[in-house]
This record gives sequence, structure tokens and C-alpha cells, in this order.
Amino acid sequence: MKIKTLTLDGFKSFADKTVIEFQPGLTGIVGPNGSGKSNITEAIRWVIGEQSAKNLRGDKMPDVIFAGSEIRAGLNRAEVELVLDNSDKYLDYPHEQINIKRRIFKDGESEFYLNNKKIRLKDIVELFMDTGLGRESFSIISQGRVEAIFNSKPEERRKLIEEVAGVLKYKKEKKKAQSELDSTTDHLNRVADIVFELEKQIEPLREQASKAKDYVDQKAQYDELNQTRLGIEILANNQEKVELEEKLRQVNKVITEKASLLAKQDKEIKSLRTQQKEIEVQLDDSQKELTFLSRQEEKIKGKQDVSAKVENFQNQRIDELENQVKQNTENLKRTQENVKLLEKQKQELNKKKAELSVNIHELEILVSNSSEDTVADLEFKLKNLAQQLELLERENEFLSTNIATKVNELDDKNNELSQYNNQIKENQDKIKKIDKKIANINDSAVNLKTKLNSIQNLLNKKTLKLQNNEIKEAQAKEIYQKANTRLETLKNIAQSYSNYYQGTREILKANLEGVVGPVAEKIDVPKEFNKAIETALGSQIQNVITINDKAAQIAIKYLSNNRLGRVTFLPRNTVTPRYIDEKIKTLISKDSGFVGIASELINFDSADQVIVKYLLGSTIVAKNLEDATRIAKITKFKNRVVTIDGDVVNSGGSLTGGKTKGKREGVFEQKQQIAELSQNIEVMNEKLVIFQNNNQQLKIKINELEEEYQRLNSEITEFAKEKNELEAKRNIIELTLEHLNENVKNNMDSKANAELEELRRKLDVGQNKHRELQQEYELSYKIFNQHKQSIDSEKNNLQQNQLKLSEQKQKLAVLDEKLRVNILQVADYKYQIDNLKDLIAKQKQKISDIQVEIKQSSEESSDFELKQANLVEKIASLKKTIAELQNKRNNIHAEINKIESKNKVDEALNMNALDEQRKISVKISQLETMLKRSLKDLSDLYHKSFDEIKDNLDTSKLNEINRKLHLLKLGIDELGNVNIGAIDEFQRVNERYEFLAKQQSDLIDAKKQLEDSMVEMDTEVKKRFETTFKKVAEAFKQTFPVMFSGGKAELTLTDPNNLLESGIEIMAQPPGKKFQRLSLLSGGERALTAITLLFAILKVKPVPFVVLDEAEAALDEANVTRYAQYLKKFDEKTQFIVITHRKGTMGYVDVLYGVTMQESGISQVVSVTLDDI
Repeated sequence: MKIKTLTLDGFKSFADKTVIEFQPGLTGIVGPNGSGKSNITEAIRWVIGEQSAKNLRGDKMPDVIFAGSEIRAGLNRAEVELVLDNSDKYLDYPHEQINIKRRIFKDGESEFYLNNKKIRLKDIVELFMDTGLGRESFSIISQGRVEAIFNSKPEERRKLIEEVAGVLKYKKEKKKAQSELDSTTDHLNRVADIVFELEKQIEPLREQASKAKDYVDQKAQYDELNQTRLGIEILANNQEKVELEEKLRQVNKVITEKASLLAKQDKEIKSLRTQQKEIEVQLDDSQKELTFLSRQEEKIKGKQDVSAKVENFQNQRIDELENQVKQNTENLKRTQENVKLLEKQKQELNKKKAELSVNIHELEILVSNSSEDTVADLEFKLKNLAQQLELLERENEFLSTNIATKVNELDDKNNELSQYNNQIKENQDKIKKIDKKIANINDSAVNLKTKLNSIQNLLNKKTLKLQNNEIKEAQAKEIYQKANTRLETLKNIAQSYSNYYQGTREILKANLEGVVGPVAEKIDVPKEFNKAIETALGSQIQNVITINDKAAQIAIKYLSNNRLGRVTFLPRNTVTPRYIDEKIKTLISKDSGFVGIASELINFDSADQVIVKYLLGSTIVAKNLEDATRIAKITKFKNRVVTIDGDVVNSGGSLTGGKTKGKREGVFEQKQQIAELSQNIEVMNEKLVIFQNNNQQLKIKINELEEEYQRLNSEITEFAKEKNELEAKRNIIELTLEHLNENVKNNMDSKANAELEELRRKLDVGQNKHRELQQEYELSYKIFNQHKQSIDSEKNNLQQNQLKLSEQKQKLAVLDEKLRVNILQVADYKYQIDNLKDLIAKQKQKISDIQVEIKQSSEESSDFELKQANLVEKIASLKKTIAELQNKRNNIHAEINKIESKNKVDEALNMNALDEQRKISVKISQLETMLKRSLKDLSDLYHKSFDEIKDNLDTSKLNEINRKLHLLKLGIDELGNVNIGAIDEFQRVNERYEFLAKQQSDLIDAKKQLEDSMVEMDTEVKKRFETTFKKVAEAFKQTFPVMFSGGKAELTLTDPNNLLESGIEIMAQPPGKKFQRLSLLSGGERALTAITLLFAILKVKPVPFVVLDEAEAALDEANVTRYAQYLKKFDEKTQFIVITHRKGTMGYVDVLYGVTMQESGISQVVSVTLDDI
């Protein structure tokens, strides 16, 4: 498989669509630094799936899009297409030609195509996986990649071998299997926890279900009798209610006439208030529009000022640019004249250079005819003899030094023998001391064992006490944790507002400006009045206080727009307080059952005084229902009276009361529970800390006793150990001294003396050879002096000619330097000319652009004047409308005041009729309450209506029914707390337990299968990695001597026993160096070694193509040549694309591409086939 073409469109510096056709063999890409050569490598890497912008020298992936230059705007997308010849089916793909295309847009969105079919990035990565051609493979060596190989850690180098071994897919599958295994393990743990919990629930639920069935049977009998009782009570109460309603009807007739009149007045007032509200809305809208238009007028004036300043600045800029164009044109003319003068100077210098070259040639012929061969030969011989003499002197000196050393060694050995004898005596004394110390140790051990027994008894007592204390501490902790859990639950309820209606909850969560908070949070109720105040407020407890009516309107709009429910708001500036008449207050305060006015029994912020008076200012709190009824009669049922237990005598005379089965915690009760629990938890925490401190002190004492016990034990052990060590040491010393005495006597003297004699013999031989060479040197020196005198005269002539030759060569060098300077100056002036032409063109274009902007600015100014005139006219009209609306609002307000005055008179007349109505209504209300309660119980408890049971009622059996109900109630009470849901709960839990037990077994089987699969994958990875590593190591060992012209190298595993993670170390020995790690070599040697490793990999697993981006940059010329020659060995199997600056590499390529930037910032490609040159 080979690369056929690479197409770049908008990729980095390739702004224009560029198609590069690659031929088989070695392709070179050259060009100056910064011309965009490496962008070709990065384009290939990017199109085959590179995901890291950092590897492409960018911060984010859209950085690969052409960003623009000085004269060309940036592009919105980049596209690269790679066409591969897959006729050899190297890639597992059915087509003979593969077109891979990748496209990216400015917003970061990418598209991938395979043979013009849209695919995913994952598909491209999998296509190249384990082929040696992936984005991280050795087939693409980017700038710095060679350096990265020798700078990388051994663990990082293994990726090269893994790519060759084709194990990446196994590692990927293992990672996926590991993820599934972790998920399965987590699931298995969760299932095990659930099964464990269910096992604890089943037996208690079984007992509860049996008890619940007994309860259901008795409850069915009770319900049947209770239905009959409720029906009889409803029948009696309803008859009495009918009689009272007839009497009330007569009273209502009188009240209706007055009510009609009052309703008519209320309707008129309501209509007028509606008109007043509409006018207020119109006024608000008009004022907002006036403010908006005034701001628009100010903005237009500001834009006109800015436009004028910009136009003035642009005119000045045009003048500056025209002056610059004029000055640059003059500079251009001067530079062109300088170029002509330099060309003329160049011709004169070339003429002088030719003349000097002729003179130098003649002098070189004269100098070369002289001969000093004989003298040179003799001089060389003398130098050689001198070197041999010096070498012999050094060898003799070395031998003399060794002789002296050996003599000193013999003296040292004798001294050592004397020292050993002294040591024997010293150690004998030590043994006596050790025996004495052992006797002392035996005595001490007896005393220590006695102490140990005493400490052990005390330790047992303390441990038992600690165990009892820890049990008590655990119980205390359990109580503390339960209280803490309850506190957290209450706090969570308060913070989440879960005990509020939806609308109130959403307003509190929204945190709107001007919202103060709910009534429940803004008042503090003493514990004894909780029930009374909460009953008195009822649903008003969830009303929301706002700082003013505007904030309330905003909050209501928020609820309406989002459909979040309804809420009653209490603005501080509009709510009016309610009071009890002072005369009535004086009368009721004298009653023994009077507790107080509800608003005076609570604490609140002074800012909310009006709100509290509005809610509770007319509500009276009494001790009990009897007292409440009596106080209500005193007030003539004008005010509501609430008892401390929460029963109510409503205004009008109706009564509300009773209790439900379940105890419901109110908002105030929850607040008080939070406060009490916080206080109690603090006290419990202090007591728990004291308890823990006592236990801690006990633990410390136990630890001290254990440490003392261990210390005494350790002392006994140390004494025994010391005794054993001293005895062993004595035996070792005796054996050592015996051995040393024997060795010194038998071997030391004879061996050292023999070595000394051999050294002296070698010294005599060396001295004789030195004398012979000295004689030969003196004879040669004498002959050399004789020949030297004969050529002294000839040397004088030769020196004169050489002096002339040197002078001529210096003149020639000066001329060459002048020519070089001349050429550089010409090139510099031409560069200046090109720059000046380009600058003049840009300045003229800039002048044209500014003139267009001035014209557009002038047109905008005209539009601003027209808009301003329209705004002035609209503002005047709005001011007139506002004045008219204000007059109309004042008139309506006066009319409302007039009607309200008349309405108050009519209400006073209606009060007398209402007094009679209230008396009858109270009695009817009481009957209705009892009827409703009975009907509600009938409906709620038994889901039946009165009509369904009225036909079978027998009022004479009421007493018998009550007796039976009492007996059944006793039986039900004896059962205690019954969990009816336990019947269904037991069935549900049992079914779930059986299901999860089966699922647990399935998960264990799945986990075993995953673990077996991972072991198989690890085995395959080890096998492939080991086989490939050995092949690459052998190829590296063979290739290294070829690349370095000698030496040796090898690859080793840092941990051969761990093939899954072992790193790879590179050891190398270039010619003349020692065998060492890669990191200790020079920079060039490391680079060539890394390249050698790449060649070894190619040898083991040839790939269709390789891209090398300045891989040989660190090599010298000789190594560059070897590098290029080695590339040629592979070019029949592998297509090489080489980006280079080195001439040695260029000389071996088949096709050479040049990358240039003829236009600043834009790369272009030109190609030349070297076979045609």
C-alpha cells in the first residue's frame, strides 16, 4: 500500500487547495524554515485520526484552520484528503483505493469521510489500529519525535513495540472488559447489600402480616356497626337543622334587601377602582416609554459626536499615509540607483581577481620545486626514536614504583600480624566481661518476671472496665445520632420548603427582590400557644410578606408566567391592621378564660407589626372551648375565638374543633423542635465528649501498661539475644585468628617475595633496551645535522618565494571578501526594493479603504439627524398624554370617596338585622358541622353516602350498637399498633428477595467470565509482545554496527518478569566508547541510535509508508549519508517521505518537493524529479 496523493485545503499555511502526488521510493521535501514543510507531516497525522491539538502545535483543534496573513483573511474551515493505493489489501478494507477525508470548521465541529461516505473518528482509528500506520505509530516521525524516543522513560518506549506487536486492540478490549468488571462488581456489591437487608426484613414482616389479618377481620365488623351509628345520628341532626333553617329564612329576607343596596354600591366602587387601575397602568407605560425615548435621543446625540471625531481622525490618517507613500517612492528610486553602482563595482573586482590568480599560480610552481625529503625522513626517524625512549622510561619508572609498593606491603603484613596478636588478648578480656554480664542478666530476669505477672493482672481489670464503658458509649452515640438525624431531617424540610404549598415554595426558591419571607418564618410563637396561633392563622401561615405592593405584583407575574401556582402576598405598605373594640377588650379581659389577643402573644420584627395586626389583631385566645364560647357571646360573635388546644368559635357563631388520629407537626412546632434539638444535641455532645475522654484516659492507661509489659518482655529478650551474640562473636574471633596465623606463616612471605623478584628482573631488561635505543638515537642525530647544513642556503630562496605567495593569497582573500560583501549588499537592496513596492501598494489600498469609511460615516450622520427629529416629536406627544391621564385619575378618586361615605351609613343599619341572623346561624352551623363530620366519616371511612344506608336504619337499636362498638374497639386496641401494609409488603419483599438472589448468582457468573477473558487477553499480549521484542532486539543488534560502522547495542527489558508493564532500556557502545545506557551518549549518538531503532522496527515489520520530519537534524554529514543510504535499502518495500534541510539526504531522494512562501504566510509546493537532472 502506498500514498498516492495528499490534498490540503485551508490547513494551516496551505490556504489554497494544494495537491501533492507521491511516487514510490524516496520522496524529499525541502524549504526554508517557517515555509510550512512540517504542516505536510501534521496534515497526514491529522487526517488519519490525531485528536491532540498539542501534537499539532496548537492550543485547540480549530487552530489548524488557516488564520490569515497580512493581506489575506482567515478561512472558516480546513480540509485534508489522503488517497491510498490498497491494491495489496494491506488495510482490511474491500476497495483497492482508499480516500480518507477530514474536515473541521471554526466552531470545532469535525466531519470524517471514507470513500466519500460520512463516518466517525472511531472508524478511522480502528481502520489503522495495529497496522503500524496509526497516529501514534512509528510510521510518522514528527519534529522532535526522535529526541522523544531517547529522552523518554523505558515504560514509554514500550509503545513502539506494542504498535509493532499489534496488541493495541487487545489492550483496548481489556480496558473495556475492566470497565465492565468494575461495573459488575459494583452492581454485585449493591445486590449483596440489598439481599442482606431483605433477609433481615422478611421474618418481622411475616409476623406483622399475620397480626394485620386479625386486625382486618375485627375492623370489618366494627366498620359495619359504625356505619349504622353514623346514619342514625345524621337522621336526627338533619331534622333539627331543617326547622332552624325555616326560621333563618325569614330573617334573611330582611337582610337581603339591605345587602342588595350595599352590593350595588360595592359594584360602583369596584368599577371605579378598575378604571383607576387601568389609568395607573397607562400612566406607568407612558412614563416608561418617555424614559426610553429620552435615552434614545441622548444615544443618537452621542453617536453624532463620535462620528464627527472619527471622520476628522480618518482625514488626518489619509494625509499621513500620502506623505508616507511619497517618502517611500523616493527611497525606492535611491535604492535602485545603489544597485546599479554595486553591479559596476562587481565587474571591476572580478577583473582584479583574475590577475591575482595568474601570479599566485606562477609562485606555487617555484615553491613546489624545492626538496627536503632526506631531512624530513631523518627528522621523522629521530621523533620515532624519542617516543620509544620516552615509553621505555615510563615503563621502567612504573616497575620501580611497583617494587617499592611490594616492599611496603611486606612491611605492612608484619605489622598486621602483630596487631592480630594484640586483638586476641583484647577479645579474651572481653569474653571474661561477657560471662560476668550474663550472670547479671539471669538475676535480672527473675525480677522482671515477677513484675510481669503483677502488670498482667492489672491490665485484665482495666481492659474489662474499658469494654463495659465502650458498650455504654456506643449506646450514647446511637441516641446522639438519632437526634442528629432528626435535626437534619427537620432542617432539610425547612430549607427545601417542602411543608409549604407549591406557589409559596417556588417564590421562596426564586429569591425575588422585595420578598421578605413567609409569615411562618417572620413570627416567633411561644410553645404553649403553638396550636392556637397555627389554628388562628390557618392557611395564612403560608402568606408571603413583601416590602411593598410593587414587589407583590412582580412576584404574582412570575408565578403566572411560569404557571407555578397561587400565593397570597402581604405588602407592608398597603395592608391595614385589625383591632378589637376597646370596650369589648375591657369586658373580655375580665373573663377567667381569657388568655390574650393573638397578636400580643407572639414576638415579631417591628417592621411587620401591621402585618401581624392584620392577621391576628382581631383574634382572641381562650383557655378552652367553654371559655371561648362564653367570650364569643360577650363579643356578640363579632370576633373569632381560638382555644389553646386549637378549637375555634368562628365569627358568626360556628364552631370548629376535634382531633385526627395521626399527630401532625405544625410549622411552628417544627421550628421549636429544631431549636430544642440543637440545644439538646449540644448538651449530648458535651456529655459524649466527657464519656469519650474518660474512655480515652482508660485506653492510655491500658496502653501504658501494655507498653510496660512489652518493655519488660523486650528487656528479657534483649538480654538473651545479647548473650547469644557475645558467645557467637567469641567463637568467630577465635576461628578467625587461628586461620590468619596459619595463612601468614604458610603463604604470605613466599608469594610476596616471588612477585618482588619478577618485578626486578623486568626492570633490568627494560634498562638494557633503553641503553641500546639511546645509542641508535645519538647516531641518527649526528647524520641529521650533516644533511641539514647542506640545504640551509636553499631554504633562504624558498622562504622569499613563500612570502610573496602568501602576500598574493592575502590580496586574493581581500578581493573575495569585497565580492562577497558586494553580493550581499545587492541582495539586501533588492529585498528592500520588493518591500518598498509592497508597502506602497498597501498604503494606497489603506487610503482607499479609509475614504470608503468616511463616505459611509457621512451617510450614517444624515440618518441620525432624521431619527432625532422623530424622537423630539414623539416625546412632546407623550408628555401631553400623561397630563390628561393624571387629571382623569384625580376625578375618579373623588367619586370613590363620595360613594364609600354613603356605604358606611348603610352598613350600620344592616348590623342590627345581622345580630338576629348570627344567633340562628350559630346553632345551624353547629348542626352542619356535626352533619358534615358524620357524612365525611361515612364517605372517607366507608365510601358510602347517606342515601345508600337510610332505608335500613332503626333508631331503637342505637344503644345496642354503641355497646358492640365498644367491645370491638377494646379488641382492636389489644392488638396494638398494626401495620396493614405488612400483608402486601411481605409479599413484595419476599418476591424481591427471590429475584435478587437469582440476579446475584447471575452476576457472579458474569464476573467470572470477564476475569477469564482478561486473563486470556493478558496471555496473548505477553506472547505477542515477547515475540516481537525479541525480533526487534535482534534486528537492532544487527543494524547498529552498520549505522555506526562498528560498535554494538542491545535492547533489554527493565522487568522481564512483568511483560505487561516492563519498560525497554537501550544499551549502546559506539566505536571507541564503553557499553552504556542511551541517556549517557552524546546528542548525535543518541539521535542516530534512535533512528537505528526505527530502522530495526521497519526490518521486523515493514510498513507501506514512513514520514520522517527532520529526523536526521542532529547528525553530522557522515552519519547523514549513512542514514540516507540505509533509507534506500527499504525504498522498494516502503515509501519514504522525508522532510529535510541536509544535502546528504537530498542527494538520495527520487523526487524532490520544494515548499515556499512566495506570498507572505501562504505555503506553495513545487516538485522536481532528480532522474531528469
